[in-house]
Amino acid sequence: MLEATPKMSTAQLAMINAGYDRTGLAGNLDYQIENDHGDVDKNIMAMREFYGEAEIAKMTPAKFYENYKKFSSGIIY
Repeated sequence: MLEATPKMSTAQLAMINAGYDRTGLAGNLDYQIENDHGDVDKNIMAMREFYGEAEIAKMTPAKFYENYKKFSSGIIY
């Protein structure tokens, strides 16, 4: 029966996840960054694996921060 269930696309999964902010309060990510929380380094390492070094190098600081917030929140596409 499960075989007949269609798989969701990456875009559909991103839309479903968009409503969930897994980082807690809105300023929690900034607080973690400002206070050198250990999760920041873990998230950056995971981003490097996900995006690849070449794509990370192309990102402006603003785009990196935007992608970091999305990645840390579980909203990756």
